[in-house]
Formats: sequence, structure tokens, C-alpha cells
Amino acid sequence: MTESSDTSVIDEKKTESEGGSSDNNPSYGKFLMSLLIIVFVLIYFSISSYVLYACKIAQSNVLPTDINCSPYTDNEPDIKSIETNIFKTIFSDPPLSMKLNIPYDKYNSKNTILDTLRKYKDSSSSYFLVNYFISIFEALVSKNFAIFNYIFNVLNQIPEVIIVLFGPLILSFIAPFVGLFDSVYVFFYLWFYNMSWFFKKNTNPEAKGKPVWEDVTIVEPISYSCAIALVILFTILLFATAPYIWFSFISVFFVLFTMISYKGKMNQKDVNIFNIFLDILKFYKIFIISIICFFVTTSAFVNLGIVPGLFSLVVLGCIYFNVIPINLFAPINETNLTSIVSDEQALKDSCTSQNSSSQDTKKAKHGFLYNTIFGEQTGGIGKQLKKINKKMNNR
Repeated sequence: MTESSDTSVIDEKKTESEGGSSDNNPSYGKFLMSLLIIVFVLIYFSISSYVLYACKIAQSNVLPTDINCSPYTDNEPDIKSIETNIFKTIFSDPPLSMKLNIPYDKYNSKNTILDTLRKYKDSSSSYFLVNYFISIFEALVSKNFAIFNYIFNVLNQIPEVIIVLFGPLILSFIAPFVGLFDSVYVFFYLWFYNMSWFFKKNTNPEAKGKPVWEDVTIVEPISYSCAIALVILFTILLFATAPYIWFSFISVFFVLFTMISYKGKMNQKDVNIFNIFLDILKFYKIFIISIICFFVTTSAFVNLGIVPGLFSLVVLGCIYFNVIPINLFAPINETNLTSIVSDEQALKDSCTSQNSSSQDTKKAKHGFLYNTIFGEQTGGIGKQLKKINKKMNNR
């Protein structure tokens, strides 16, 4: 009798140490905690809806990938409006889908932050040091938009069910690599390339209109020395404060978050990311319910015991075979399905900046050292020396 009791106690302790539960001592608390997996599954598929929506945005080609176009400048790109396939049928012949259109309209062309930065650059009070950071941010953001636009457009070519089931995993794998690229891009290129702003000054005397940028050259020793000092200071700051990490994090977050704001049209109704998530729950209901049921049933066996686990299987069987008529596993009958259209990306005509900063962009191709010596607006050292010589001869 004693040996039997000891054996029972040992078995219960062993079961508890393995994270399970005996039928005589079910872990109701652990079972209830395990139901949080439902929340996790919903969060996972909300990210899936984001990835799927981002794929359709990329195919529509409405992301601001060109730094010469709006919202970085005043030039609007010309983008062909197309329809994209979404919620494709898997087993129908021929395959069908719903149609989603994401136009480049007044709403989708807006970007509050980038619009604000553009307006500041074009303001009469525009300051060179602020423009230095703005130039780095804009260059990085436009590059990230281009990268994610390409990646999501490639993902758009694979079966939709793969995007829905594995989209969050793919995104969690891609985003860190984009962040790493950003850090390298800022560290080795953008931080130094945009130092040409240190050798510029805004000479607009009025508190209106656009800024008038002129080069600071060696014939202005005080201003030129300050510019050189800034080059040295910011080179030290690059190693001391690691700003490339913050630029990387902020730019990736900004680009991914911006995609949430886009709106489209589906079935003659305005839709956004939230509508796509609700439709994901409908079109992929069986996948989602099956995953949730698997985890709940497994948790019942582990935390409540064999009898409650078997009971949960019986209940699921009754629901599946419609003995309990709640249509949990019944597929939806969608009526707004039409023939598949092309998955080709929409055409976008690139635009060349025509605003006042175009000359700065042109000169920046050579870097700040070249512009300091051979600047076009003030003529650099050579032209300045000629001016000084001419004045002396006139005397």
C-alpha cells in the first residue's frame, strides 16, 4: 500500500516537472494561460495581412521611391493605375480573385513628415545644418522605399497562401538585413557625402521666397574654417555616438509604418489595412481556426489530462461534421470573384527635379571638396581669385 502511494506521488511529481498535469490534479491556470495563444495567432495573422497588403502596394508602385519626385520635391510622378489580385481561389478552375486598386491619388500621395521636410528645405529660413540631416534622412528613406518596394513586389509573385502563412517570418528575416544595409550606407557614404551642406550658406535677405544657396570657399576664411571644423566634428561624432544606428532604426520603422496609411478600393468600397485583416480572417478562416484548435487541444491534454483532452477532440469532431451546427469550419461563399489579372508591377515614369535644389543636387555629385574648389554658384577658389585680381587691377 505504501509502495503504491509512493509510486503515485512520484508519477505526479514527474508529470508536473515535465510541464504536464495528472488527471487528479489538472492545471487550470496553465490551461487558461495557454489560451493566450489565440491572441498570438491573431497578432500573427494581422502581420500577415500587413505583408499581403504591402505586396499589393508594391505592385501598384505608389511608394515614394524616387528622391527627385514628390514628396521629396514638387514634381509629381506619373503612375499607371492598375488592379491587383487579392484573395485568390486555390482550387477553382479557372482561378479567381477579388480586385484591389491602390491609386496614386491626393490621399496616397501625401506624406506628412516628408511634406514638412520638403517645405522646410524650400523656406526662406532654411538652415544648412538642418538640411544636412534632412538630406541623409531623405536619401535613406527613399532607398528603403525602393528596397521594400522591390522585395514586396517579388513576394507578390509567389502563391498568396504562402504570403499569409509565412509573411511575418519573411518580414522578420528581411527587416534586420535592411537595417544593417542602412547602417553601412550611412556610415560609409551618406554621412560624408552630404557634408557639402557645411560649405553652403543661405543668402536670401528676405523672410519670404525660396532659399538662395551659395558656396562657402577659401576666400571666406572664417566661414570656411567653421565648415572644416564641422567636418572634423561630425567625423568624430560618427564614431563616438553611432548615429547610423538611429538613422537605420528610424528609417526602417518609418517606411514600414507608412505603408499602413495607404488606402485602396475593393468592390467599389474604400479599404485600408484593417479591412484586409478582417477579410484575411474570413478567407483563411479554416487555416486560422485549425491552428487555434490544434494548440487548444494540445494544451488540454498537457494541462488538464487525458479525459478533458479526449473530450475536446470529441467536441471538435462534432463541430467539424456539423453535429454541433456553428459553421466554424464552413468555408465562405464569396460572390465578388472575377478572373485573374496580371501580377506585373504598375509603370512609373521617373521625374527630374526642377526646383531650386536641382543645382545643389547636380554639384553634389562631385562632393563637397570639389564644390569648394570648383563651385558653380560662387565659382570656387579659381573664380574668386580672378575677381580679387580684377579689383586690384582696376585700382
